[in-house]
Amino acid sequence: MQKDLLKFAKENLLDKKPNTETKELFATQFKQELKDSQIKILDILLPYFTDKEPILCFKLIYDIEKYADTTINLLNEYLKSESLTTKELLSVLKLAGSKDVFYESIINYDISFKNLTTIFDYTINFLDKDFLEFFLTNNGFYLRKQFIEFLIKNYPSKLPQIIPNIITAISSDDRFFKMDDLCEILTYLSLNNENKKEYEELKKFVLDIYPKNNLAKNLLQVNNEKYLLNDLDTLFLTSKDYKVEIFKKYEKKLSEEIALTLKRNYALFKNTPTHLEKIYTYDLDKTLTALIDKYLSLSKNTSITYLTKGTTAAVYRVGDYCLKLILGKHNNADSCPNLYLINKCYYEELVRDDYRVVAGLEVQKYLPKKLLPFDFEQIKNFKKLLKDEGYYIDDTIKANFRYLNSYKEADTTEVESLPRCFKKKPLVLIDRDSIYKLPKKNN
Repeated sequence: MQKDLLKFAKENLLDKKPNTETKELFATQFKQELKDSQIKILDILLPYFTDKEPILCFKLIYDIEKYADTTINLLNEYLKSESLTTKELLSVLKLAGSKDVFYESIINYDISFKNLTTIFDYTINFLDKDFLEFFLTNNGFYLRKQFIEFLIKNYPSKLPQIIPNIITAISSDDRFFKMDDLCEILTYLSLNNENKKEYEELKKFVLDIYPKNNLAKNLLQVNNEKYLLNDLDTLFLTSKDYKVEIFKKYEKKLSEEIALTLKRNYALFKNTPTHLEKIYTYDLDKTLTALIDKYLSLSKNTSITYLTKGTTAAVYRVGDYCLKLILGKHNNADSCPNLYLINKCYYEELVRDDYRVVAGLEVQKYLPKKLLPFDFEQIKNFKKLLKDEGYYIDDTIKANFRYLNSYKEADTTEVESLPRCFKKKPLVLIDRDSIYKLPKKNN
């Protein structure tokens, strides 16, 4: 058998580049040899294998005491490229100096994620004090975060034994444990009845520092009604972007006072529920309520009526003003300029995802006087005045134009300096989504 293995090694490993299957076959057959035979074979092959096949070499020698130094020297390379088994880990940890190699590889992130989790797993199950201290007190905050998350997700029942004070462990790492991370941890804790104490402590901590969070969303997504319903009103109020979903599913379980505003808004904006839900998704609901209250108080007319909707917004008359619930913008790159030719914007808030506008609110004065159906001359004149200001329009839909009651309502501080034609017929654009700056002319 010994001669056969040496022949196999010479023909398949030393004289040509072997594939993984060939190396695994040799390693399996080699491990079936008696220790004395293994050492005789290794004494012949090791000088070649150490440099040429370090991974195979490690597999052959990791549990042979005679080659402890070589095993330690090859460990770092093995941690980077191969999947460390628990058997290999337990054997290598018996070697003097092996933990220092593990520490160095982990600190330098010179280790595969699978091998790191294997060490996490060993540390938790064997309660290895050295590794526990390393992971929980190490200055590499991200490493500590990884270990704590692995512990809670995979061994939540061991949490009190390993980390008696979860708040202290997490709050010291606020650079890495952000709101999403903490809510995810809370969700895992909620799934294990043994972690109720830790859940309650961390929940209070999260709600105190993150008045808007994802806990309700996470609990709803994992169907954990018990924990959700225990704090339904609080989690509804603090939900960052999931109020509509909670309302739809648990309307009757919410307190009347809490659900009142959303019920009112559903009634007010019943013509465009999608637009309303977008406002709630992007945490603009309090702003919406405040705008309604403010502009109704400034109006002679105190009714709220649906006017129209386009591809990017729904428009409602709120007293003497127009309120726009925005789904997006055609022109994502630039903000609309404040020009006398554009109906003055009293309030604008846009939410962007990267560069795209994904939600928003706008308030303008309600202008009832429309452009006549065939008044092409007025639009032509408008475009000329706009060009004089350095802008152009790609939207000539007549419904997007209105007349001011007086030129003195124009969005400018120098109303008397406005062009005579505008003073006579103060036509303005009410859609703030189609104005573009003219390109600069090359000299």
